[in-house]
Amino acid sequence: MGHEYRLDLRSGSPDEWARVMRNTLDIDVIPGRLFDIGQRHAEGMPDAYVKVETDHVYFCVNGGSGARLLAHVERSLDLSFGIASREEL
Repeated sequence: MGHEYRLDLRSGSPDEWARVMRNTLDIDVIPGRLFDIGQRHAEGMPDAYVKVETDHVYFCVNGGSGARLLAHVERSLDLSFGIASREEL
């Protein structure tokens, strides 16, 4: 896997976080499921993965545009809910 992050948010629920990410990423994010984001590369990995957990958002940057996607997601979530912490796993 790539660089993994845990985003803890100040407010909101998993359903609300997923709704904002659906609008931000234009993919059908559903709490509890891992989603591929971006293009797949020769080694079969997408640019990133995202998963809405019960108490945080998990994001994994594999390369390509993954770092840009993480920044975009963080901006959207921070504007809507406030990011309490970002921990690299």
